[in-house]
Amino acid sequence: MNQGALTLTDSVLKQNVSDAAGGGIHSIGALTVSRSSFLNNSGGQTGGGIYQVGGQSTIENCIFTRNIANNGGGLSNLSSTMNVIGSLFSANTAVEQRGGIFGYQFNDPIHLHMTVTNTTVTGNQALFGEVWRWRTRSSLSSIT
Repeated sequence: MNQGALTLTDSVLKQNVSDAAGGGIHSIGALTVSRSSFLNNSGGQTGGGIYQVGGQSTIENCIFTRNIANNGGGLSNLSSTMNVIGSLFSANTAVEQRGGIFGYQFNDPIHLHMTVTNTTVTGNQALFGEVWRWRTRSSLSSIT
């Protein structure tokens, strides 16, 4: 678990398991991930590939494939200012909500700003869809 600032570049995180959250990465704080792949990770309750809580985060030119969690099979974002740019979310699974990307804020929607741009979200499975922004000030653009 990252509780400070983490930068990850040109990496592959695969077949990692967490019983709680964040099979690949569980981050509380600043997170920057670029040109990296998250493959076959299991995030328990939330965030098969990444579980991000609070802070600023950027996910750029990354691949999330075949990750699994109860919520947010590919990526789960709680109360973080997050930018997802030029990434691919495919064949991820969530038992409950949002197979690809799950963004949420419990009490105050102004604290979650999530932007997803030029990103492909395809073939993800969940009881309730591929992408979800719950109580957020977020934007989704150029998603295929």
